[in-house]
Parts: sequence; C-alpha cells; structure tokens
Amino acid sequence: VTVFPVRLLVSIALLLFAMLYTNLAALGMAKEDGITRPISKLRSILTIPFRMCLRALLFTWGFHWISIKGKKASAKEAPVICPNHVSFIEPLWVVYN
Repeated sequence: VTVFPVRLLVSIALLLFAMLYTNLAALGMAKEDGITRPISKLRSILTIPFRMCLRALLFTWGFHWISIKGKKASAKEAPVICPNHVSFIEPLWVVYN
C-alpha cells in the first residue's frame, strides 16, 4: 500500500489553506506595509498559522527534520539569503524558519 495519494491530498489541502489564509491575512493591507514601515503586531501574529502550515507541508513531502549547522547571522551581518542550490522547497524552509 502506498502513501502517495494521502500525501498528495494533504499537500493540496495545505496549499489551498495557505493560499486562502494569506489572502485573508493580507486583506486591507496597504502596499507600503512591510516595505517602508514595519508590519503591525497583529499581522505578525497572523503569520504563525501560515508558518505552521508550511512546516506541515514540508513534513508531508518527507522533510521530517532539517538540521542547521552554525549560528544564524543577523540581518545586518547577512542581508541577503543565497542558497547553494535552488529548489521549490527552499522558499518554504526560509519562510518557516
């Protein structure tokens, strides 16, 4: 018995939830929010379910645990994220982390 159909259905459900949730969370948000001024505390709290959804999506795709070596650099030390290779999974991990 294969688990692929279950993983596929859960992945589709999580992607749909993430898409709908981000549209609802961004409702009424001005274009300048997050670019020229910081995101409000409420909108910051609204990102938590989205991040958990991304983590569940990574888990569904088989990434049960991703270890990080070294220390996390501050935004002042490393303002640009430059992965060593590009895939469709890295943006999910960057947003979750």
